[in-house]
Amino acid sequence: MKKKDVVRVPGWLAGVSDDSQEIIFSSSIRLLRNVKDIPMPHIASREQLIGIKRKFEPVWERLKNEEFFQEWNVERMSAVDRGILYEKHCMPYFEEQEPRAVFVLANASFDTRVLLNYQEHVNMQAFAIGLNLEQLMDKMLALESELESCAEFAFNKRYGYLTSKARDAGTALQASVVLHLPTLTGMDKMAKIEASLAKANLSLDRLYRDEQKLALGNLYVLSNRPHMHDSEQDILDKVKNVALNLAKREKQMRRVVYSKSPLVVENYVWRAVGLLKSARLLSAAEMLAMLSYVGLGIDLGIVDKISWTSVKKLIVQVRNSHLLASYPDAELDQVRASIVRDLFKEV
Repeated sequence: MKKKDVVRVPGWLAGVSDDSQEIIFSSSIRLLRNVKDIPMPHIASREQLIGIKRKFEPVWERLKNEEFFQEWNVERMSAVDRGILYEKHCMPYFEEQEPRAVFVLANASFDTRVLLNYQEHVNMQAFAIGLNLEQLMDKMLALESELESCAEFAFNKRYGYLTSKARDAGTALQASVVLHLPTLTGMDKMAKIEASLAKANLSLDRLYRDEQKLALGNLYVLSNRPHMHDSEQDILDKVKNVALNLAKREKQMRRVVYSKSPLVVENYVWRAVGLLKSARLLSAAEMLAMLSYVGLGIDLGIVDKISWTSVKKLIVQVRNSHLLASYPDAELDQVRASIVRDLFKEV
């Protein structure tokens, strides 16, 4: 992977939008598809998996030439490069064993990617700043149409699009929204919210989690649970409406807590700033926790000398694989602390 690809932070990860930018970080649409009459990846031969890639070569060539897509053969990538694409949300985390003929195609802005032969023949996903599910859906359907001009996808009139896991069949669509919910988390509201969402066939997962499965940085991913009878529009509407509702609740809770206990909130925020300004060793988990409080401080007007864009960039720039690419022999916690201190020195 080229150096410029390593240091570049995708705009959809670091940017801000007009709709509750401090709460609704980003949204994504994922579509799963399999080619008709070819075994699913977990039982297909290596030759069949390579054949899947060949079927779509005309589309790949157009995307690479016209829209600046790059292609990676996961088998030939270093562990660091795999980690970088994982941290940019372009591919899943792979164990040490080599995958069989898995390919990733991602555009220059890393907001659209196609993953071939991992669980499904085709796993395509697009990302955007803020809440933009409808626009992303149009983008994915256009890409699906191009791919389907090269190969027929497995479809059943009763069950919809066929997938390696029965639960994903139907639309094989997942709509997701990343939410920053520090106040609802701090007020112990998440368990009740998650139980309520489960009844509506939605999930609220941790974007990053620690060993206790807590949400690092108070970042959550709201998404639909696969359900064969949900239409595409039903899924989009449900996820969008719940995301807006959660953002509204978080916003209201922030104002209420700050109005009732301003010193407590300011203490959390400035303690976080102080640690980030002075730490000599800083783990990724601790950094995420402190940046969450800083973000809360930015929203409430407590901190005004650093932007949300800078905070969001840090979340990607100083994760382990990105650091290893630039500082292969360094102590990562030490390098991370140095980079963060430099950014926060004027805060």
